[in-house]
Amino acid sequence: MPTTLAAKPPVTDNMLFVDGISRSGKKLTCKIVSHLEGVDYFQYISLIENMSYLWHLGNIDLETAARLLKFNIDEFTYNRAIGRNLNTRRSDETSVYKAYDADAILARADAPDGAGAMAAYNDAGRKTLYHTHSVLAFVDVVFEAFPGMKFIHIDRHPIDIAEDWFRRGWGDRWAVDPLAFSVIADSEFGPVPWYSVGWAREYSEMTPAERCVAGIVHLQTGDRRRLDTLDADRRRQVHQFAFEHLIEDTHSVIGRLASFVGTEPHGKMAALLKAENCPSPIPADMRRNNLEKLKADSAPTVIDSLLEASDAYEKKWGLDPVA
Repeated sequence: MPTTLAAKPPVTDNMLFVDGISRSGKKLTCKIVSHLEGVDYFQYISLIENMSYLWHLGNIDLETAARLLKFNIDEFTYNRAIGRNLNTRRSDETSVYKAYDADAILARADAPDGAGAMAAYNDAGRKTLYHTHSVLAFVDVVFEAFPGMKFIHIDRHPIDIAEDWFRRGWGDRWAVDPLAFSVIADSEFGPVPWYSVGWAREYSEMTPAERCVAGIVHLQTGDRRRLDTLDADRRRQVHQFAFEHLIEDTHSVIGRLASFVGTEPHGKMAALLKAENCPSPIPADMRRNNLEKLKADSAPTVIDSLLEASDAYEKKWGLDPVA
């Protein structure tokens, strides 16, 4: 009989997560949230999403997944509090040099470590921020590990994400590209992305564009269903917004984010937004052009499913219809 993993006290109660489908605008969101007062500059730890996917696939039970996740993320949080293993690669979006308080974070490496360092981090009200991909549908693992956490989810129009995936080669990179690091599942039809296990045969027979469209529709459906079925207390711990609103109505979105996190924008937020060209209009014809690119490599039935998902998305977020 397997050994049950024990729970441990948390190193901090101030945990934030920014989640969304790949190419939905998470890194921009992470940079913005990292420019709220008291939020430590964001980190990306693939273990968070991978543990969630393994629970979804039935490879690990919820309690074990959550406790393993907590052991590891507590360690990463402590390391950040003492300035250990900081990302100093300046071109990375997660580089500590891009933090509004980079000098203070770097100085932690020369300060005493141990319980005192963690207490100082917590006494200062620091909030630890992690960036994840497609965890909302399986957010039970994160809730089990960090019951008091706050979870920010960014949504984006399915046509635009699918075209972005297609342009970046995600219709045929899975299990082929050694630099594609997400979970790959075995199936009788060959290796497939973790999210397509239940429709592996269909995935194997699709064109690259169809795979991107079907993947986005599937992932967004899972996100919507889980969000709709969260109990009232957990639903209050999740804040969702649309990428389109972030780009075009940036200050309103930031105001709501700050209220959700319980803080205010830092004085350097304005410089960040100027560098990111936010707010700015989204070109009116961009989405129609993206749709035409996907149509060129997709069967009509696949495009119909995309248009159905698009209609639901546009109605949810009050956007003009693409078709």
